[in-house]
Amino acid sequence: MLVGKLKYVFITLILLMAPNIVHAECSYERVAELSRIASNVQFSYDYEMVADNPIFTVHINNLANDIYITDNYGQQYIGTGEYNAVYQNGEEIAFTIFSNDSNCRNEEIITKYLSLPHFNVYSLDPVCTEIPNFQYCSLWLDNEGIDYATFINKANEYKQSKAMDNAADTTEQITWWETLLDYFSSHMYIFVMIIGLIILIIIYKRMNNR
Repeated sequence: MLVGKLKYVFITLILLMAPNIVHAECSYERVAELSRIASNVQFSYDYEMVADNPIFTVHINNLANDIYITDNYGQQYIGTGEYNAVYQNGEEIAFTIFSNDSNCRNEEIITKYLSLPHFNVYSLDPVCTEIPNFQYCSLWLDNEGIDYATFINKANEYKQSKAMDNAADTTEQITWWETLLDYFSSHMYIFVMIIGLIILIIIYKRMNNR
């Protein structure tokens, strides 16, 4: 009877220690190797305009069988090859890389972040065709907190500023030309004398050549 009880106690201890024994097989060397594999995973993106709205495609490269990825939306990517995932503009995506090794199952290795640019809806406004270099006409801009009325007001201020700058440039050019004309008119007698002297010299040389 006592032997039977000891047998059950022994089996129970073995079962309780088993997870720790398995986990102990996930050595530091293996974790370091998995970290190197995870560091090779690369993320890039491109976008396509669909109904005046950019749809981003994120490309995940260098994913290996030893690891898998879960993003902060719960999507999981596992296995080798390239994966393409669709996200919205302005999203900040956290890609957490876990171990898929049988001895280090679900061990979190590293988290990588990818921030997608904010699309500026005002960039499609007809006003921007006149002032493409205006700050709030940039294609990628976080315009949160700027309503349409504010956008129009700032656009008008920008156009007025550019018009004043152009007018100042034109005025400066006119002023320079007028200054030059004034100089010539006020010193006309000198130029007439110089021209007359040149003509006399030419006539004198021609007469001597004869």
